[in-house]
Amino acid sequence: MSEPDQEATFAGGRLESVDLSGRVLETPTGEPIDLRGATIDGDLDLSNATIKVPLLLGNVAITGALDARGARFERVVNLAGAKIGRQTLLSHAQFDGGLVANGLDAGFVDARDLLVDGPAVFDAATFSANVRFARSEFDGALSCERVEWGLLADFAMIAVTDEASFADSTFAGEFRLTGASFDRDLTLSGIEVDGDVSCSHAVATGSLNASQVTFGNDVDFEDFRHYSEDASFDQGTFEGYTSFSFANFGDSLSFTDSTFEDEVWFTYGTFEGAVDFEEARFEDLTHLRDATFGSDVVVRNACSTSQLFFHGSTIDGDIDARGATIDHFQFGAELAGDADFRSVQFDAQAVFRHTEFGGTARFDSASFAGDPDFTGCQFLSDVSFDETEFLVRPTFDDARFAVEPDLDAADFSRSVEGAEGPLIVARPEELDNVGTTVPLDALSGDIVVPAQAARLIEPNVARTKALVTALKNLDHETWYGLFHHSLKLARTAAVEVDTDEIPAVYVVGLAIDGDAEKPEGLLEETSLIAAYTIVEKDSQIECSHLESEFDHLDHLVAVPASADVLDSDVSVATHTEFRNAILRRLMVQIARYDQQEEENPLQSDCLPAIIGISHLDT
Repeated sequence: MSEPDQEATFAGGRLESVDLSGRVLETPTGEPIDLRGATIDGDLDLSNATIKVPLLLGNVAITGALDARGARFERVVNLAGAKIGRQTLLSHAQFDGGLVANGLDAGFVDARDLLVDGPAVFDAATFSANVRFARSEFDGALSCERVEWGLLADFAMIAVTDEASFADSTFAGEFRLTGASFDRDLTLSGIEVDGDVSCSHAVATGSLNASQVTFGNDVDFEDFRHYSEDASFDQGTFEGYTSFSFANFGDSLSFTDSTFEDEVWFTYGTFEGAVDFEEARFEDLTHLRDATFGSDVVVRNACSTSQLFFHGSTIDGDIDARGATIDHFQFGAELAGDADFRSVQFDAQAVFRHTEFGGTARFDSASFAGDPDFTGCQFLSDVSFDETEFLVRPTFDDARFAVEPDLDAADFSRSVEGAEGPLIVARPEELDNVGTTVPLDALSGDIVVPAQAARLIEPNVARTKALVTALKNLDHETWYGLFHHSLKLARTAAVEVDTDEIPAVYVVGLAIDGDAEKPEGLLEETSLIAAYTIVEKDSQIECSHLESEFDHLDHLVAVPASADVLDSDVSVATHTEFRNAILRRLMVQIARYDQQEEENPLQSDCLPAIIGISHLDT
């Protein structure tokens, strides 16, 4: 091609396999080698070649492989729209004038140890197999926006001196940025990754935009280092185990409106700027413990349905949790600034043991459904509990106050206290039809049993025996998950009546999975459907909780009120006693069925179905 009479334009042509390996390719006047739109029936072999002019392969169709291993391209290479039928081999190749491959359609790509001086563009490309760019160097921008990665996308240990973007790309397999280095901005916004994501030990010097990402599996940002402003994971979805442990963020870090469906870890991380989880949702264990926060931490309006930990952390700024909903909460951090827990809803234990509050602490209008434990806390400034709702009595043993708080401003009107340990109750608003009463004479004589209730009160020995077997085979974790809320709701219902004077009865509804293959899988759902007392002096039944919908239930079992059942929440013995009480009642039902006694609609198990269906205006 270097001779004056050699043609360098093959655009639109059709060629057999082309072997230019080890050759030096140039044109007399420096015009490009033009293969745009050509079809090569076979391989294009450029391995160890040196191409001194632009190489135009736009929209080329190569039915075989493209082999450019060890090649050097001294001018720009254009692969835009090219279709490569077999593998693309670019390892150890050097592109001195940049690489344009937007719209590329390829299978397996080995581009490890690649060198690109200038922009590298792969926008809207499609890769149907593994793609490997590990240890490659990009001395310019790297753009991989709207790319479809069919399997592995491996960018481990790459170095990019200009901006890098993977925005709006989809990854059917793993996405690896392990040990990668980005000197300018890194954009991951809108990406969807089905496999694992690994960014451990990577370094980003510019801004990090990872908003609206969807990570379908495990996410590893351990020892990730970010040294610039603005790191955003806003509106992200993290479906797998996620770790930012040992990470270092030099400025602000944001996860606003993000969802974590599995465990998430920030342990031993260093976060110099504000960390923002406003309106985030945590559905599993969240470890913000043993970390260093150099500024504010925001969990305002966040929701944690599992356990949220801060103990062992240091927070040099404020913590703002206003309006959050948190199940189990364990603080215990060293806090230099203010603490704002106004209007927080604590649905389980709230453990602040040994927390040092350096600034003002505000719990106004918060609500504690679990045991609030402030044992050994130090309040170095003002603390307020104005209109704070304590459904369980708080503990302030060995707490120290710079200014004595006014606990009279709090609401203790519905507080209960566990005799044997921490206690968790449900919220009063979860009770249905509180105060419903039915005269006893309305349930005497010939009672017409509603059709909807008949199946619940009709004797079924086989079903009852199967339930006994199922309950005996449940492990503690499964049992806890099925019955924990019923216990909480029973404690709340107990506050509505004086159970010391009038024994209460709690009725649990059981839903059965008819397709269960093993006994322990038989129970599908449980719920407390009623709590009631029979008030003899008033000749009436009084309900402190009564559901009106029974269609989803298959069996009812009554449990008499017992201090052993309701005293403590965390005690294994408490749940064991509750399980034993249900088993005892089921055995009574079996004995009654075996003795062929007629089912009495006034049995304690059946009353809620009769009352709920017949006497409520539904």
